[in-house]
Amino acid sequence: MPRRLQGRGTNKLGGSRIRTGVNGAQPRVNGAQTGVNGTQTGANGTQTGVTGTQTGVTGAQTGVNGTQTGVNGTQTGVNGAQTGVTGTQTGVNGTQTGVTGTQPRVDGAQPGVNGAQPAVTGSRCARSPMVTGTSVLGLKFSGGVMLAADTVGSFGSLARFRGISRLLKVNDSTVLGASGDLADFQHLRQLLEQMVIDEELLGDGHSYSPRALHSWLTRVLYNRRSKINPLWNTVLIAGVYGGESFLGYVDMLGVAYEAPSLATGFGAYLAQPLLRAELERERDQLPTREEARELLERCLKVLYYRDARSFNRYEVATVTEKGVELEGPLTLEANWDIAHLVRGFE
Repeated sequence: MPRRLQGRGTNKLGGSRIRTGVNGAQPRVNGAQTGVNGTQTGANGTQTGVTGTQTGVTGAQTGVNGTQTGVNGTQTGVNGAQTGVTGTQTGVNGTQTGVTGTQPRVDGAQPGVNGAQPAVTGSRCARSPMVTGTSVLGLKFSGGVMLAADTVGSFGSLARFRGISRLLKVNDSTVLGASGDLADFQHLRQLLEQMVIDEELLGDGHSYSPRALHSWLTRVLYNRRSKINPLWNTVLIAGVYGGESFLGYVDMLGVAYEAPSLATGFGAYLAQPLLRAELERERDQLPTREEARELLERCLKVLYYRDARSFNRYEVATVTEKGVELEGPLTLEANWDIAHLVRGFE
């Protein structure tokens, strides 16, 4: 009997030992779990052990978070790489901060694909002209060429700037007149002035002829049109070179031709018929300088009456073998006494 009781006691102790061994094995199994179940006292101890295990798990999760901190460290390494990427993304976001904040910088921080796109949006294409000039008239006469244009810059229907010259003396043999966007005309003027300076610095005694400048303008305007960023101008080139008069036309698409009489803007519809009618009367010879001046002033007066973007102040450029003469601003003498008789166009 004592042996049987001892045997049963041994089984209980053995069972307890197995449980302790099992529960003790859990800390060994969960050995990273801070010896959590080492203080297992019943279910609560196990729950403490579980909590401890959860702490151990959390500790392991801290280990994991340590690994996640290691991962976050790697993610900080990744975020470091993402700070490398976010550095590149702060490089990108810095670039995108560079992009959004620095869109005025034309997304300059983003080379590559996005760098190219905002480069277009940064320097925006001129979708439509803002401040514009209207017609320029050109006419050959015996011994030279004459251009005429008014001096107004219109902001929509508002005659905003009333003293702007749209005739440019390029050199001693060439003059240029432009209608369309005045900002683009200023850009062309800067290009031409720099070309003339570069040519004069060579000191070889040569200068650009009107025909050469006309050809150069066709390339410039066609090139800008091909980039879908045109210069919104129609240009007349007039000059005398080597005893020959030249009068040429180039528009914003690069379309170019020569003629004895030319007009841009609304003048192509109102003034050009008057100019051609005068030239066709005497087919064998060109008008004199005085006749050409009178004809151009009459066309300007018609435009002042009929073109809402025209103005009564104008300039005249005359090119002969002696050089270029610019006159103006001059004032047209207009008579509006018959204005009340014009009806049906309100």
